[in-house]
Amino acid sequence: MEVKKRKSVAPFYAVAVLWVVCGLVIMLTGFFGGFWIFFAIVLLMVLAPFFYSYMTVKHVGKYYADFFEDFSMQRYEELISRMGLQMDNKAKELSSGLAAKLKLAATLARDAKFYMLDEPLNGIDIIARESVIQTIVEAAEEGKTIVISSHLVDELEPIVDSVGFMKQG
Repeated sequence: MEVKKRKSVAPFYAVAVLWVVCGLVIMLTGFFGGFWIFFAIVLLMVLAPFFYSYMTVKHVGKYYADFFEDFSMQRYEELISRMGLQMDNKAKELSSGLAAKLKLAATLARDAKFYMLDEPLNGIDIIARESVIQTIVEAAEEGKTIVISSHLVDELEPIVDSVGFMKQG
């Protein structure tokens, strides 16, 4: 009997892989500082939308600033402008590409040591991808690590140092 995979489960697998990477980071670095301290160092950007329906782009920035000490509103505003978003845009009304840019701006405005990005180019049109990739590259400063799960290998190949593939994943 052949088991068919459901498409709706696929993002879970990518996130599961990122959680495995989290575990490896803990094992390799010896860091066992607790759940919340861990998330002050490791940052996960998931594929699924997670903003409240009333939020504007500005609200998203304030929301992150309230929760994360390492969040820079100045950096966020720079990234929002660079990605072609307006502060008064409603998050729920954004296209999938603009919503992806919003999530990426909120993620990269934090000063984490380890970023895990789940499909950061998903929904972003081919023309805008180069700008988004450049933004990710610029975030990879000394002492920071970025792990990306993506099916767009050809887009990311020029910028990555190491690659891992999942067989039947």
